[in-house]
Amino acid sequence: MYSIRKRLLFTLITVQLVAGILAAWAAFHSAENEFNAFLDNELQQAATAMAAHAHVAPADLTPASGGPEHRILLQIYESSSNALYLSEEKIQPLPVLEKKGFSTILHDGSEWRVYAIASGSRIIEAGQPASIRTNLAAGASLRILQPMLFLLPISAVL
Repeated sequence: MYSIRKRLLFTLITVQLVAGILAAWAAFHSAENEFNAFLDNELQQAATAMAAHAHVAPADLTPASGGPEHRILLQIYESSSNALYLSEEKIQPLPVLEKKGFSTILHDGSEWRVYAIASGSRIIEAGQPASIRTNLAAGASLRILQPMLFLLPISAVL
């Protein structure tokens, strides 16, 4: 036979655990939406900046060095000469997209977010692996939830 104290303790711990799980889920999805909006804007700016420099030959462009957490692959396809420029040679070229704007594609075994824009005879694409976005959102939500992870066991013991 259970005592009222044990039932209340079990109920309290269960409610806190469920609330913690829901808070973690909400924090992750909120962070993911924020990072997606921010990084989509970054992709669009990168492609638009390349389109603004249409007079520069793709071979003369030097890729900017950034940390892997913000890695953006820039690709310029020149349809008149059938030439292709990639900002990172280690990565397989993105497929040349017919749809302008944002797309989510499967590329080289992983999901990528790509922004494509046409500028004269050039198709400029800026892409980023979706895993970078997921990792950033997971890290941010974990940092937000760290205090709760410490408080749940302490409150259960108390």
